[in-house]
Amino acid sequence: MKTHATTLAIVLTLLTGCTGETFLSTGTDGEDDPSEFDGATLSITSPLSAAIYFLDEPVPLQGSILSADGEVLDFEDIVWTTDVDGEIATGTNQEAELDWGIKTFTVTADLPNGDRLQTVLGGVRVQGLHTGIYGGNFSISFSAEFEGTPITASCLGGLNFVVDMSGELLVGDQGSCTVNLLVVGEFDVGYGVEADVADDSADGNVQINTGFVDLPVAFEGNFEEESLSASFEGNAFLFEFDGELQADRLSLYVDP
Repeated sequence: MKTHATTLAIVLTLLTGCTGETFLSTGTDGEDDPSEFDGATLSITSPLSAAIYFLDEPVPLQGSILSADGEVLDFEDIVWTTDVDGEIATGTNQEAELDWGIKTFTVTADLPNGDRLQTVLGGVRVQGLHTGIYGGNFSISFSAEFEGTPITASCLGGLNFVVDMSGELLVGDQGSCTVNLLVVGEFDVGYGVEADVADDSADGNVQINTGFVDLPVAFEGNFEEESLSASFEGNAFLFEFDGELQADRLSLYVDP
């Protein structure tokens, strides 16, 4: 009887061991197959090289991983950096509020199959809403009274200025026009403009030089869509004067 009992115990032990082996897991059940990333590509739809984004709006960061067949894969670990700001976000659909400047974006994805995908986007501009190069007209009129007779004269010249990348400073080139005022004859009027820009307003000075007087004259201007309009007035000795500035944006691209 002992022999039969011993034999039965051994058989049960062997059967129990064999039954346990049928439930062993390889550890890969339910996980994605890394091979689906073979031949994948990194697609970036925003930002784009040389694109312009304004300071009052966040820069959209949009990208995805595409399979070799062009299907969007479920992968979120896309890392966004710039040469100025360092790492700014991780994900496929993000936003970043960045300071002004010209930036190079590097977008990186380390895939489950061991591949690394990377895209570099250069010349991306973040700048003020009114940043740009402007061109237009400067006009000024002089009036005085000579021996009881009113006299007037005016001149019209070109106007060129730049609003910097921060969108906060307006600086103009020097210009000139010629006035023929009977009392003193013909003379040149030199002028330049400089202003602080905030929201849609420009507050600054027109520096007027007539040869016999050189003085700053305050002006207030307003931006509307792609244009700036402003007016000013003042006096110098026996003369009163008033004028206008009008310019349109010619280009969005300025040096930083």
